[in-house]
Amino acid sequence: MASTTVTRISVNIIPLLALFALLQHAKAVLNEDERVSEYHKRKYTWPPLEEEYVPNTEGWKRIMKRRLEQVRRIEDRTD
Repeated sequence: MASTTVTRISVNIIPLLALFALLQHAKAVLNEDERVSEYHKRKYTWPPLEEEYVPNTEGWKRIMKRRLEQVRRIEDRTD
């Protein structure tokens, strides 16, 4: 009987934990104006400077430069 009660309590608490996690995430999400403001406040640049790549290796720089070039070549940016 005791193990059945523990199982029921465990199962009932899962939705509460999920709700708590969702609420914590919702509090942390910035709206677009806040996001842009934080971006400028932190003095970020786009595309990143070569010394800002993480990890800062030649292979990673090559991959990121290739990806940025692919994005530049997109003709219809509404897709």
